[in-house]
Amino acid sequence: MASTSAGLVRANVGAMALTGSFFGFQFVTVLYLQELRGWSTLQTGIALMILGIDSVLAPTLTPKLVERWGTPRVIFGGFVVAAAAYALFLPLGADWTYPMMLPTLILTGLAFALAYGPLTIAATDGVAEAEQGWPAGC
Repeated sequence: MASTSAGLVRANVGAMALTGSFFGFQFVTVLYLQELRGWSTLQTGIALMILGIDSVLAPTLTPKLVERWGTPRVIFGGFVVAAAAYALFLPLGADWTYPMMLPTLILTGLAFALAYGPLTIAATDGVAEAEQGWPAGC
């Protein structure tokens, strides 16, 4: 049981780091586009729609990668892609065009798709089937 708890803690810490960085990135990007660049809410929403690539890749690509490479490697790969994406965004300037931001947006969505599902797998690994999901009788 101790290894299950340790795995759960690691998965939760990883998920907090991933989602915290992902949501923080979105917040900063929205502020940049709307406050600095003067984009409308609609323009910003359309520009950030590419982050939704994770909803396409997560159920299609990620399970195949986990099957081939294993959960820890795919999680690590997702974190590496996220770090690369955020590093690409560091030199952001007031004169950046949307095509200059696009690689970061695509990589950020890809990183979330790669890491989030496997983090969930890692969190539930070793938990008895009877202990997963909704309690009986609910």
